[in-house]
Amino acid sequence: ASGDARFVVLEGDPGIGKTRLADELRLIAEEAGSLTLWGRSDEGGAAPALWPWLSPLRALTDHTGDVPEPIAALLSGEAVILPGQGPTVRFELFEAIAASMEQAGAERPVVLLIDDLQWADVTSLELLGFLAGRLRSGVLVVATMRRLEVGQHGAVTDALADLARRRGSRRLLVRGLRAEATTEILDGLDPRVAAAIHERAEGNPFYAIELARLVDEEGRLPDDVPGSVGDVVRRRLAGLPGPTAELLGVAAVQGREIDLGLLAASVGTDLASCLDVVEPAVVQRLLEDDPDRVGGLRFSHALVRDVLLDGLTSLRRARLHLALADAIVARGAGRDEVEILAEHLWQAAPVGVGRRAADALEAAAEVAVSRVAYTDAEDLLNRAVRLRQALGAGADEARAELATLVRLLEITQITRYFQGADHEVVQRAVDLALELGEQEVHRRLAWYQWAAGATAARVDECGPLAAAYRTRFRDDEVALVRSSAHEVYAVWCWGAGLIGEAVRELDRAFDLLDGVAPPEDTFGSEQYVVTFTFWLYNHLLHGSLDVDEGKRLFQQLHDQVPDPVGRASVCGFAMTSFAPLFEWEVVEHFEQLALEADPRSQYGFWGGQLMMHRGILAVWKGRIDDGIELFADGRDRYMGIGGCSGMHSFEASMALLMAQQGRIEGARTAADAARTFIDTRHERWAEPLVCLAEAAVLHGEGDPTAARAKLHEAREVAARQEAFAMFARVDRLARELGLETPSS
Repeated sequence: ASGDARFVVLEGDPGIGKTRLADELRLIAEEAGSLTLWGRSDEGGAAPALWPWLSPLRALTDHTGDVPEPIAALLSGEAVILPGQGPTVRFELFEAIAASMEQAGAERPVVLLIDDLQWADVTSLELLGFLAGRLRSGVLVVATMRRLEVGQHGAVTDALADLARRRGSRRLLVRGLRAEATTEILDGLDPRVAAAIHERAEGNPFYAIELARLVDEEGRLPDDVPGSVGDVVRRRLAGLPGPTAELLGVAAVQGREIDLGLLAASVGTDLASCLDVVEPAVVQRLLEDDPDRVGGLRFSHALVRDVLLDGLTSLRRARLHLALADAIVARGAGRDEVEILAEHLWQAAPVGVGRRAADALEAAAEVAVSRVAYTDAEDLLNRAVRLRQALGAGADEARAELATLVRLLEITQITRYFQGADHEVVQRAVDLALELGEQEVHRRLAWYQWAAGATAARVDECGPLAAAYRTRFRDDEVALVRSSAHEVYAVWCWGAGLIGEAVRELDRAFDLLDGVAPPEDTFGSEQYVVTFTFWLYNHLLHGSLDVDEGKRLFQQLHDQVPDPVGRASVCGFAMTSFAPLFEWEVVEHFEQLALEADPRSQYGFWGGQLMMHRGILAVWKGRIDDGIELFADGRDRYMGIGGCSGMHSFEASMALLMAQQGRIEGARTAADAARTFIDTRHERWAEPLVCLAEAAVLHGEGDPTAARAKLHEAREVAARQEAFAMFARVDRLARELGLETPSS
């Protein structure tokens, strides 16, 4: 129990024996006294979020007798997640799961088996990746999965990468049986027949066993031996009575595990009659007892279900999905069935239940959010939007679509800040709000649209958006709204390098907030914090706020923000404000506060920035290689979700510090990247810093004349921007390089 946690992935072709191998391991582990937990993914896409983990977690908490609040909320579905709180709740949940597993593992080893990883939902895969980096001892996690296609990327490959980084993890390819092993499992067959089966099955045990079922009483294979395992299954299905084969098709639509009561209800019969019809399939071992459910059945192999589904037309499949949905509704959908119901209705949409399916998808999205499965919630809402748009152009349909779009944007903001949603989705929501006369919704969406462009450093695109927002709302009767009009325009000025104008606009915005209580809603409080942080940001660059006072005010704001995500954002603003001023000790101070709020750098946008700042500080401290690695990982994370604002500053900071550490080649690469960001994105607020970084690199390359020219350019750009605080930084670098101080 005291051993290090281990992770193993068993990968192989369908029917190769991955699940059987894992089950044998389970039996051995149980005999040795281990606590074994088994979870399975659902290949039909109808399972709830975190489905592979729900059964193991229930078994784990039954064993320990201790149910931490985050796990209890997950299992009951009672958690309520608000925008901005999501990552915090998810971290608490994942941390609680890891702690519970380690607690159980301290008493006796825990063996957790997850079957069919390739079908797991995104949040389940993220939890697996989290555990790979968090679990310390007492736990063995074994996952089975089908072999991935070459070049495949996605949540599965991300999880596998997390596992690969875990020391001691293993990814094992399960290959076909040797000839003697095939003969052994086909005990009783003529060795020559067994050898022929082995050659045809290429060592696949499931295929070999199915072929052996075709051997006649005289010990011979038929002349028309099926050419694939699918053909073998089709041949066996063809031998079933017609009603049994028909009912198996309905069962296949339900999933691998069969709810017999639901199956009976969906075809309009009673349970006893349903059992009579399916019995031949049990006799033929196409169905087997489900070890996890007393009296339950499941397909003996996923391949059996695959063949049945392939035999259904799309229209027939849609009708069967609707019948199953009606049966679920008739008996009352429990919490775990909300997402299953939504999936069935989504698949049934072609037969005229689009509105009903959209309602179900939206309800399922709320369950997914309560289980911190934000990616699943986004997918559900995106599908609901598509259905809403197909329903028509009436006012009721438009309002329903707008509500769905707003909720979608709220959820994407949880983990990806304002870059989360597709630009067309945002524009569609803006247009609908305006068309329907929803003025406040329209304003919030317009602010969201502008913020998405600003955080992605699309300065040219943001200009017209900021101007339109300012024109429309600067005379609004609500002070907070008027303030936001100045704030939006000020942030565009900042991005364009107009620091003085940004300061003046932010002063106007800030004056309007005097005496106004901070909003309690998430959206309003976000605007309030953005206004204050940008006021600090620009006044520091402008030189109208000194470093000590700026640090004090950032600290004060940090201490007032109640949630970790908000504190991480304040720290991100602070670090980005003080880095261009070479105030590395202050940057380090807010780095430590950010790590307290976000210890695993998980908050997408801010987590990516935090990792880059950690890399910058590591270079400052002389840990150059560690810094380069941290910075690269943070940049990939940040830009991977669409973040781009400030990249010229981050790259320039790296270039300057690397040049000072004598890493001129790497410094040149970073300085060129910083300049490229300015040239392509036109975000210019840190352009004086980029000039300073280029000066340091040129000096390191042995060109003091060019370095001196860059120092002069840095001062000229700072003067033009009214970024007067940069003058002292120009003079400081000139002294460090032994060059003359540029004249004012």
